[in-house]
Amino acid sequence: MHEIAFVECYTKYLKEHGVTFYNNGFPILQSQWFVKKKPTIIVPYNKKQYFYQNKQDISICYFIKDEYLYPRLEKIFKEIEVLRQYHSVCMMDISISPLMPDEVQRMNLLLNLLFICTIAVNNIKIIPSFRTGNFETLLLLIKSVGHSKYWIMGSLGTQKIKKQAFFDYLFKTKCLMIMPKKLLSYGRPNDSTIKCLKDYGIECIVYEDFRTFSYSGRIRYGGF
Repeated sequence: MHEIAFVECYTKYLKEHGVTFYNNGFPILQSQWFVKKKPTIIVPYNKKQYFYQNKQDISICYFIKDEYLYPRLEKIFKEIEVLRQYHSVCMMDISISPLMPDEVQRMNLLLNLLFICTIAVNNIKIIPSFRTGNFETLLLLIKSVGHSKYWIMGSLGTQKIKKQAFFDYLFKTKCLMIMPKKLLSYGRPNDSTIKCLKDYGIECIVYEDFRTFSYSGRIRYGGF
């Protein structure tokens, strides 16, 4: 299915479930959709079968390659009952980067927001993502999400980011404009990110990623 078809399908579904939209097509998220209590563990959707803890302690995230995310967009209506077993679901993470064309950034952010709205209208708690690209997508995200106590970001690979000064500037701007009370980090952030959050008084709660869990021996392989 093409991105435009996804947008049309999700928008129709969400309007039928009472979601309102801005004139630009971006949804308005409701404050009651957001989690009130942080999860114990955060697990990527495609690795959830390796975790045998109480599912009500686990939040499902989508910090995986885009090629694995697009099938989730298409299959979400069949996966609602699976996701309902968990503590919460984090916002979809189709890539958004300031290095992308503006229209691609807007489209990917819109898909991420429509996906998580679809989760929310099915009475599953959600956690919005801190990921944006340029300043336009940052403003669109803030307007759609409004206020949430908890936000999430994926930190895998951030230690190797090129043009670090540029991305540090973008991150600082994002922190100042959103000012989340608590930022959940899937994987350890780089030192500049940790310093920025500390400077702005934003609590960062770090969650071990799947690879770290694997090396620790706390995952039993084999599935159910």
